[in-house]
This record gives sequence, C-alpha cells and structure tokens, in this order.
Amino acid sequence: MDKIYMVTADTDWEASYHLVAFSTRSDAEYFVQVLDEYHATDPSQDEDETDDDHYERRESWGKAHPGGYDCRNAHGFSITDFPYALGAIEHISETK
Repeated sequence: MDKIYMVTADTDWEASYHLVAFSTRSDAEYFVQVLDEYHATDPSQDEDETDDDHYERRESWGKAHPGGYDCRNAHGFSITDFPYALGAIEHISETK
C-alpha cells in the first residue's frame, strides 16, 4: 500500500474536516456515497412545523449522521490521497 485515502467533509466557510482514512480508494468512494445518500435526506422544514420542532428534528438527523454530528452542515464530501509512510520514522532515525 503506497497511499491512503482520506475522506473529508467540505464547507465554504472553514477548512475541510478530516473524517476517516481508508487503505483503498474503493472503500473511500463507498463511504462518500453513504455520506452523500444520508446527507440528501437533510430534513427541510414543513409548512406547518414550528422552528423549534424543525430544530429538534434536524438535531436528531445530525446526531445520526454516519460522518458524525459535525458533518450536518457540510456542503459535500471528498477524497484526498496521501502517501503511506508506515516505518518512515524508523527509517529517518536509522539514517542519523
């Protein structure tokens, strides 16, 4: 394995939020699909629903989010590749 695949939650107002890393791109893509599908169920406010009731319903939805509560306001999810460097510290120490 020469890369890991980090899934992030993305917003317009702050840096991406790292959620989890996978050893294969296909696993990361599957998790993004799960996140996108859940995120698409974000409850909109019904016409006859009070603001407080909608807030409570959306809070429950956020707490059940597969990416975690903080993902409730994400605008999307993405994957970033990183080099996999297991053993790099030991190698650096040996070369000193």
